[in-house]
Amino acid sequence: MKKKVFIFFILCIVGKINAQEIAINKDASLPDKSAILEIKSDEKGWLLPRMTRAERDNILSPAEGLIIYNIDSDCFNYYRLSDESWVELCFTP
Repeated sequence: MKKKVFIFFILCIVGKINAQEIAINKDASLPDKSAILEIKSDEKGWLLPRMTRAERDNILSPAEGLIIYNIDSDCFNYYRLSDESWVELCFTP
């Protein structure tokens, strides 16, 4: 058991050292040099986590800029650490 834990620990460290930019696409292209993550598609979109206001408020220690889609208000929400509050971004047609 100790050997398995040690191997897992080493793999985690190696993974951190070898971290690289990530591209998610069908054409095997590399991400833009200025991006750590690039998602490219001409037929599908990116779906953010969808949750209620109560579920959002139960997130422990949200990170600055964390983004969710609030299904109660039909708005995007992001977390602003400076005043420890969620900010709603609502778009009307």
